[in-house]
This record gives sequence, C-alpha cells and structure tokens, in this order.
Amino acid sequence: MKSKRYFFAVALALMLPFSAGAELYHSGGKTWSSIMDGRGLYGRGLPNSPHTISLVLSPIYYSGDVELPGNWITGNKDHATTNLYTAIPGVNSKANSISFSGALQYTYRANKHLAYRAQFMGGYMRGHTEFTRPHEKSNGYQSTSYFLRDFHSVFFEYGVGLEIYPSAEAGFFFYAGISGTSSIITRKLQSLSMPGQVASPNKSDYHLDYELPASEQKIFSTVPMIPVGIGYKWNIKAFQIGIELIWHPALVDLHHMNLDGWVSGNIDQAGISHYPVEGKTNRWTDSFTELGISIGYTIPTLYTP
Repeated sequence: MKSKRYFFAVALALMLPFSAGAELYHSGGKTWSSIMDGRGLYGRGLPNSPHTISLVLSPIYYSGDVELPGNWITGNKDHATTNLYTAIPGVNSKANSISFSGALQYTYRANKHLAYRAQFMGGYMRGHTEFTRPHEKSNGYQSTSYFLRDFHSVFFEYGVGLEIYPSAEAGFFFYAGISGTSSIITRKLQSLSMPGQVASPNKSDYHLDYELPASEQKIFSTVPMIPVGIGYKWNIKAFQIGIELIWHPALVDLHHMNLDGWVSGNIDQAGISHYPVEGKTNRWTDSFTELGISIGYTIPTLYTP
C-alpha cells in the first residue's frame, strides 16, 4: 500500500544522523557556524539558532463517517445504489465539522534545506448529520426512516516529521510526518421511522426504532496518522512566525482505530445499517485538516572555539 511505503520512507529519513546539520569551521582564531541567523548572517552567537520552540493555534476541519457525502461546492451527494436520502435543512452545515486545536512544537534546523520536528497537539473535534430515507420492504410496506449521527471528542496527536525547504533563502517548506492520535469520543446514533414515503423534516413526526446504548456512547480510540502539508516561516530576530496548512489522514479506519467512533461504510458494530454511504464508495479514511498559526522562540546558542 502507498500509505505503508510513505510511513517507512519518513521513518527512515528521521533516522538519518544529525551530522548533516550545522558545520563548524575556524576563521580568524574563532569558530563559526554554517547556519545563518535571522538576519541571514553567519556567526558565533546565533540569535536564531537551530533550536526553536513554537506554540501553534489552529482551526481544524474534520472529514469522515459523520458527514454526508459531498463537498463545499457541489453540496451533498448520495452514492448509494438505491433509496436516495434527503439531508435535513439547517442541521447539516459543513460548519458542524469545524473546531480547534493547539500544539507545542520543537524544531531542529539540521541544515539550510532540512528541519526535524517533534509535536504534541491537543484539541476538540466534532461532526453531525441528520437525514431521511424512504424504504420499501419485500411485502410492499413503505416507510421513511430518519437517521441522526453525531460525535464530539477530545483528541491528542503526538508525532515527528520533516520540514523540507526547497530554497535556502526562503521560509517556504513542505512537511511530511508520522503520528498517532488518541481520542476520547462521545457519540450519538438514532434511527426513527414513520409510515409512508412522504418524508417529514420534523423529527417529532417519527417514532424511535433504535438508539445507541449508553455503554457504547463513550469510547477510546487510537489511530496512526500520516500528516502532510505546506507552510512558511519568518524569522524576526529571536522569534519566528509561521503559517501552515496540514492534512492529517488516518492510515486505517477500524473499530477503536479511527477519529469519529465509526468505521467506513454503513454498518455499525452490531451489524446494523444506519448510514447512507456504501462501504465501497467511501474512498478515504477519517482525517482532519488544520490551518495553523505559529509563534516560536529560537533558543540562543553560543558556538565557542
């Protein structure tokens, strides 16, 4: 699988020795560094050393099993082969998938083109959908079902990665990493129905058929991730300002190994169908995207002869 090859490639790169970093050389009886400071100068006492500690604040956007198929441009799409669903107006906004996170980063700038990053992130994630769907059973009985699926979680991501700078003169970089995300997930699932195939948007018109048991409403999940993205950093004396857009896709989507509490497709843990998406049409595992704004401090380092 491509994701596994990616995982091992990043892991191998992270094991490269740090000797590829700053080189020291002697000139005029003093020892100098090959790493530029924040003003583009080489020197002994570096205002911007290779070591940076940063705080990152980010809005995040969740994508996974607790959202209807579709996108921001074309809207919701039904990929099932039969029984088209109808999204309930007003409660299926893409804004339901927006939340927030914060992270602490440590970065070691090994050389002009490569930096190593270690990061710990924590945040809040959520998703919500409601829709109706007509059914016709083998005996000709017609009914309409109303489905509600919701989750919110507190999550923590911990990982390492590489910042690759194509140009030594600019702060633009590509990021690739490996990480794990652990989540405490609270989820809600309801299936309701009413006679006939004329759907009502009012939940009160339906009677409850199934609800997720209380014992299954709070679960713990951990899943491996492969974050990738782009960013830019500016050095201002001993400080560093950055912006980055990072996509965090999961490697798998299994029970207790996901972001939202459900596996891909339309079958829950009890084997009951409660969702409009067929498993084969869900091409991606769970993921989230962050738009991070970072403020960092570069720890001064003194090189001596």
